[in-house]
Amino acid sequence: MTMFAGCSTSSSSSTKYTQLSAGDFHTCGLTTAGQVKCWGSNDKGQCNVPSGTFTAVTAGYQHTCALRTDHTIVCWGKQASGKSAPPEGEFVQIGAGDLHTCAVAKGPTGGTSGPLQCWGAPSYMGDPPKGSFSQVSAGHHHSCALQADASILCWGENKEGCTDPPSGSFVDVIAGDRISCALTASGEHRCWGLGADDPESRPDGSFSDLAVGLKQACGVNLEGHIKCAGIRGSDAPSGTFSQVVVGMDHNCGLKTDKTVVCWGDDLYGQTTPL
Repeated sequence: MTMFAGCSTSSSSSTKYTQLSAGDFHTCGLTTAGQVKCWGSNDKGQCNVPSGTFTAVTAGYQHTCALRTDHTIVCWGKQASGKSAPPEGEFVQIGAGDLHTCAVAKGPTGGTSGPLQCWGAPSYMGDPPKGSFSQVSAGHHHSCALQADASILCWGENKEGCTDPPSGSFVDVIAGDRISCALTASGEHRCWGLGADDPESRPDGSFSDLAVGLKQACGVNLEGHIKCAGIRGSDAPSGTFSQVVVGMDHNCGLKTDKTVVCWGDDLYGQTTPL
């Protein structure tokens, strides 16, 4: 396929992946062999993956972090504000935002819940709450986390109400740019912040996975199909998927056969997976 800078395109890869993460202009994936591969903009080294085997990867604006098999974190890319300088210790989950990153540390008794640690620009990451959490998601100027009791806490700059989550029990939380969303066990999605009340800004239906960005939102519905709203609302590929991620102007989906399909703006190669 011939690629032209700045065009909207769709591309796929034969490499098998288990997880994806999209930054603004780059995308990373965790292969079935535990390797991390990144493609797209590499102006700050955000695609220069270190050696080793990993269990998770998260892509921020111009940096990337990954969780090693020994539960330690390594980050690479732009070092501004220390966002690529993770703390020592063992962690169970990680999420990269614009100029900050947060992670769930391994709790005193092990398991999948523990306290939060964040690093990077203080004005972006805020002060993470105390307590035990199972998941954290870092957005643009705010973050949200899922508590051990399945409720949500958010903190940081409260633009458009993005740090005011609803009450209830949830299984996943996603912090975007001035908007946050969460999924219930039945696949219902609740959003708060910028555009949360606009039905055209997010897809309708029930979902097993959801991703939100500045210009778009996409989800994998309960039948395994991708539905999007926003600038890429009509471009979603066919097939069955287990995950979808959104960047600034591109998206990628992980198919049930573990291959990757990306679509949208390919100015930096962000929709051309390895």
